[in-house]
Amino acid sequence: MRAVVQRVDYSSVKVDGGEIVGEINRGGLLVLLGIGEEDSPDDLEYMVDKILGLRIFEDDLGKMNLSLKDIDGEILVVSQFTLYGDVRRGKRPSFTNSAKPELGEKYYEEFIAKCREEGIKTETGVFGAHMNVEIANNGPVTILIDSKKNILGGILLKIITVPAGIYAANCYIVYSENTKKGIVIDPGGDVDDIMKKIEELDLDIEYIVLTHGHGDHIGEY
Repeated sequence: MRAVVQRVDYSSVKVDGGEIVGEINRGGLLVLLGIGEEDSPDDLEYMVDKILGLRIFEDDLGKMNLSLKDIDGEILVVSQFTLYGDVRRGKRPSFTNSAKPELGEKYYEEFIAKCREEGIKTETGVFGAHMNVEIANNGPVTILIDSKKNILGGILLKIITVPAGIYAANCYIVYSENTKKGIVIDPGGDVDDIMKKIEELDLDIEYIVLTHGHGDHIGEY
């Protein structure tokens, strides 16, 4: 999930140049929100928490130290699938990594609902429509957020432990629930138990990592 977040004094959105369908005018955030084909509820929760908690509003000392909640600000959310435009090959953007409309609209609406659940006045555009967005960017301040580029390097990781071998040494399976890709660390013995767990989780193991060469950390496969 990707977002362009702008600190604004005012912002509004019209559909096809007609009447305004969403508007904020007492200060807050304009969020251009793009949904990716591999996004999950984890990405949604990450984005809601990150955006509503962004400390990009100035305190009494003129420092960026306050969040949207702190200033009782408003938010305007506009769908923006073009955030997934890929121009690495050629000059015409490809949008194959953007979510299909059904999934995109689902997460877009859920993002809006979660903002409202937090007590934020939330205005919106119209999903999938041609829109004209007016922005009075304060600063200017613009932040780019990608849920796949979080603190764990772009993957929300899980770790499980499988006691392996006659010494029950810890074998670790580290994986992403989103991509189902993972690594195995120190797979010492009991290959059947380790493989059973990998199959249960339906994982695609890309690497096997040995932290050291002790016999209890090395198995035959």
